[in-house]
Amino acid sequence: MAHTTNVGVPEIAGFWEMVVIPSQFRAAAWATDPVSGVRYYVKTPKVSGQARVELLANSLYRALGIRVPLITLVTVQGRLSVASRIIPARASKMQLVAAHPEVQSGFIADAWLANWDMKSSNLLVDSDGHVWRLDQGGCLHRRALGEPKIFGPVVTEFHTLRDSVINPKAARLYGTIPQSSITAGISSVSSLSDDLIDSITRLAGFDSDTEGRLALVLKERREWLRSSLP
Repeated sequence: MAHTTNVGVPEIAGFWEMVVIPSQFRAAAWATDPVSGVRYYVKTPKVSGQARVELLANSLYRALGIRVPLITLVTVQGRLSVASRIIPARASKMQLVAAHPEVQSGFIADAWLANWDMKSSNLLVDSDGHVWRLDQGGCLHRRALGEPKIFGPVVTEFHTLRDSVINPKAARLYGTIPQSSITAGISSVSSLSDDLIDSITRLAGFDSDTEGRLALVLKERREWLRSSLP
């Protein structure tokens, strides 16, 4: 079995300007690359490997044409971290976001990737009126704080993200999603080929066993969604 390493991942502590954000859940900071001047939100998950989960989910959203911040893996004092480019926001309030068509058009992607942490505070509207999904650390086989979760071939989130008892925050976004958004979302996920899923998963840098398992389950879940169409 191949093991993951942080070789080639840049260390930013002592090189980027960083302002620590107090948090009981994870080490986090606002950071600025002094060369480019670009600002990032940098977080260091407590659970090893969760940064790669976020990178993979983020990359798959991008492959589907869904707006997510550009992220990169970095290390902070040797610990693998996620640097997420700051998106200037206009609003992220529930009443402005929940009914936005770009929220509902991404429902199937959220279900496919098992994004249990879908809620209004993880969405924002930019100055051009587009919706961006933030914080994909709770996708795939990890929960938001890094605990493992079941990530199998059946897309249970197709139902649970709309269930006000199981996931009330997500249900506020998706409880009345139209069938047209569901059909279009399944068509979009179905368009991702096996080769593309394999290559995107490989680039996340997991060990070979985890890489193979995730790629397989992603393809199985894609097929489950295809089969759910009337």
